[in-house]
Amino acid sequence: MKIDETDYPHLSDEILFNRYTGGDTRAFEVLVQRTKGLVYSLILRYVKIGSVADEIFQDVFFKVCKNKKLFREAVSFKAWLATICRNTCIDHTRKLKRTLRTEPIDRGEREDKRNLSEMIPSDEATPDEVAIHRVEDEQMNALLDELPREQRETFYMKVVMELTFEEIGDAMKCSTNTAKSRYRYALEALRGMVKRKRLIDDTKHKQRLSS
Repeated sequence: MKIDETDYPHLSDEILFNRYTGGDTRAFEVLVQRTKGLVYSLILRYVKIGSVADEIFQDVFFKVCKNKKLFREAVSFKAWLATICRNTCIDHTRKLKRTLRTEPIDRGEREDKRNLSEMIPSDEATPDEVAIHRVEDEQMNALLDELPREQRETFYMKVVMELTFEEIGDAMKCSTNTAKSRYRYALEALRGMVKRKRLIDDTKHKQRLSS
């Protein structure tokens, strides 16, 4: 049955990918457009070298196409994509023998990169998460950089990619409880960082007023 092109945006990721495996290349194009911001942002949790990030981005979707028959409908496409992305990032950083996140990236290099605050639905967040997400985008990225890598990944997959803890555990090869713990530790750490920053900002503001 032929589907009108205007229907594609309303189809789930899983339906789009299944249509792609059946030979519908347009469905895959729509799926790439829908997920490319999330994929590139996840890559930037590992590397901040523009050329390397672009290479990984291309490799991720190459592997998605190459392994399309391995996708299981019981698994969400987003979780499957996150697993491929994470494994590809790790492979690339090992090959390059680089320390993760040591080189700066040109923030204007990719127009399709979305900041965290733009991707987090505040109406679905807890009060603590809302407080954290109100930090300016650049400051949020800086705070996330201070977290241990596994906590940073877990936070991103849960809040931005909206994966379940079970899906995160599958992607990171850990138990569901471990994924929950990492997320809790990440939230607690970010909450503490935000409070410290506000205290510092308030102190500076008072000093300026008194000078």
